[in-house]
Order: sequence, then structure tokens, then C-alpha cells
Amino acid sequence: MLKNKKLLLLSIIIVIIIIAGIWIADSKGLNFSVIYTRNTELTLYIEKEFNDDDIKQIAEGVLGKDMYINRSADNDRIISITAKEISDEQKVLIVKLINEKYEIELDEETSILVEQNGNVRGRDIIAQYGTQVMIAALVVLAYLVIVYKRVGPIKVLLGAGSSFVATQGLYLSALAIFRIPINLLTMPISLLIFLVTAVGITVVLEKLKGELPKSPKKAK
Repeated sequence: MLKNKKLLLLSIIIVIIIIAGIWIADSKGLNFSVIYTRNTELTLYIEKEFNDDDIKQIAEGVLGKDMYINRSADNDRIISITAKEISDEQKVLIVKLINEKYEIELDEETSILVEQNGNVRGRDIIAQYGTQVMIAALVVLAYLVIVYKRVGPIKVLLGAGSSFVATQGLYLSALAIFRIPINLLTMPISLLIFLVTAVGITVVLEKLKGELPKSPKKAK
């Protein structure tokens, strides 16, 4: 009886947190990082070998912490600096400091590119996130129902399904309530939570399976 009361209390708390998260997300929206909002991207082609941390330190000194550095995967001589806004003065200062740091002269025509990027729609990001997690959840649920059919398909389906919904719902609610920026780590963290939840569910189902009476052996 006490165990059921604790489970009920925990379920109520989870529901309240998820409702609060939905309300905040609906009223204030989610907090998207600079790479998903309207921003300015400064792309530099640096012929000389350079260190990402040096570029980051220079950019942060000019633009502040709310910026993003990314070295091109196709050409390691290209690095981009993304911020909400990069003025002409800030661009000139960043280029000047990089030139001084590496004793080079970046050419305005061939080595420097400034682009204005529009907003990435939040619902597109959430849709991509939701689709991937949903496909993974369906595959895992099907596997669990088959492997632990002796526990009871409905019991497994409802228990595992509600656990996935609760953990992902709490994660999204935490992002909304605490205004945690949605960035490139959001999806990997979500998938990690999903995997941890799946492992936890498997452990519980193994325990339940072990507590079941063994099936009588068929006579030869």
C-alpha cells in the first residue's frame, strides 16, 4: 500500500512538472541558442595552421559568451563565428586580432565572408527530435514486448511506454522551466536519457521475469 502511494505521489509530481513545462513553453517559448535564431555568421579562411581555442578566445573577447565557433569538416582552414549580431566594427576587430595573433593578413575578398541567417523554426527542431525518439521508442517497445511476453504484453507496453514519455517529458519541461538553451547537445542528451531509461526498464523487467514461477517442463 505504501509503495502504491509513493508511486502515485511521484506520478502526480511528474504530471505537474510536465504541465508547467508545457505552459511555459507555450507562453514564453523555448530558449533557442544563437545557432537556431536569427544570427550573423563570420566565416574566415586562414591559410596558416591555427588553434580553435585561440579563435574562440578572440571572438569571445569581442562578442561575449553568446557565440558559437565551428571549424569546417570539409576544409580545416575554414572556421566560422556565429553570434546574434556582428557589427562591421566587431568584424574588423576580430580580423585584426587574428592577423596579429598569427602574423597574417586576411584578404577581405577571398578570406572573409559575412552572412545573415534567418531563424530556424522551433517546431521543425522539435519535430525532428520527436520523430527520432518515437521511432527508437517503438522499436524498443516491440523488442521488450517480445522478450518479456511472460511478464505480460500490456503490462510491459504500458510500463515501458509511460517511462519513456515521463523521462522525455521531464527533460523537455526542464529545458522550458529553467530556460536551458536548445543547442547542438540537446538531441544527444535526449537520446542518452532514452538509452538510460531503456536500460532501467530492462533491469526492472528482468527482475519481474525472475519472480515469475517457472514454466513446467514438458514431458519427453
